[in-house]
Amino acid sequence: MMAKMNQLRAIRLRRGLSQTELARRTGLARPYLSQLEAGLKSGSIETLQILSTALGVSAEALLAPSIPVSARQDLSAAAK
Repeated sequence: MMAKMNQLRAIRLRRGLSQTELARRTGLARPYLSQLEAGLKSGSIETLQILSTALGVSAEALLAPSIPVSARQDLSAAAK
């Protein structure tokens, strides 16, 4: 099974990590992480577990659907 990690970039940035640092912590190649973040590759369950452990989040957090920018703007406007 392959997993699309929709929240990988956002979580990595919230943790203050560069792709290079996350690659070092996980043993995954930085170009591969870049492809995962861009949605060009899907990761294995093993990769999902490695990343969730390194980032200190659940696997579910990495798999959560992305909210498109337009929808975020709609939500923000509705909250006012």
